[in-house]
Amino acid sequence: MAESHILVVDDDPLNRMMLSFELEAEGHSIFTAEDGVQAMELLGSLAFDLVLLDVVMPRLDGFGVLAQMKDDSRLRDIPVIMISSLDELDSVVQGIELGAEDFLPKPCNSVLLRARIAACLDKKRLRDQEREYLLQVERVTSAAAAVEAGVFDLGSLDDVATRSDALGQLARVFQRMIREVAAREERLKQRLRETGYVFMSYASADRVRVLEIVDRLALEGMHVWVDRQDIPGGASYGPQIVQAIRGCSVMLVACSQAAMQSRNVKQEIQLAWKYQRPYLPLLLEPTSITDEVEYWLEGWQWVEVLSSADDVWLPQIISGLRRLGFGT
Repeated sequence: MAESHILVVDDDPLNRMMLSFELEAEGHSIFTAEDGVQAMELLGSLAFDLVLLDVVMPRLDGFGVLAQMKDDSRLRDIPVIMISSLDELDSVVQGIELGAEDFLPKPCNSVLLRARIAACLDKKRLRDQEREYLLQVERVTSAAAAVEAGVFDLGSLDDVATRSDALGQLARVFQRMIREVAAREERLKQRLRETGYVFMSYASADRVRVLEIVDRLALEGMHVWVDRQDIPGGASYGPQIVQAIRGCSVMLVACSQAAMQSRNVKQEIQLAWKYQRPYLPLLLEPTSITDEVEYWLEGWQWVEVLSSADDVWLPQIISGLRRLGFGT
């Protein structure tokens, strides 16, 4: 057997000595307690793989120890073998009902002792492996959510990726895909720095419609900067927006009722005006344009997107962008 840490709890010093001698000969590391109070102190300070627990003890008996262990999330999964005389079988049944794994009669038979302990330790080892597996599965699923949120740390799956099973392969594939995506994003950002880009200002309520427009323009080779997909995870939101507006060639303004109520949209329009960036306003729906927005956008040609098909508004947007010097 591999070395395991076993706690022997018995108020009889002779029993403690005999059990300790027997188990140490098997290569285990043995700790002893003379009653339940001392046992709980040891359980609170050291990690154990198994507890051999007498029933009748002073101060705190075996039932009290079992109850406290099952109430403690750190201790409840440690297997417990009850040690009792044959005339205390009712107590042993009660102990097993409280969560003990098994029973050994006093005096302990050496062959039976080794067999019961081996079975309990194997069962605990399997439980520990299953728990670790589930925790690592949770880490992989959390990593997927982190990627979506833009806060994924590539090194967070390193130890999972060392596994030789299917989960390890999944983690390695996941890491490789993230590296490839990161490399593509970096190439795209480099291209944007070289060729210029369009900044899209919009209200969050219009995000789905706006991303449809962004995707169609991307198919035409026109790259649109969109806050939630172009701001790296952990970056300060405000400075990234300001920097993006300063560097853009044209600002697309998605105008809607929600946009007219959006403080962020108004601030972005004002920033583009400050940095003398040209506008191409897009009308997503019939909208009452506020006076301040109308002032900033006055003189710029509008494109009515509304509910029309993309073969109607897409050529107009492309034409408008080229007229403003982008994509020519």
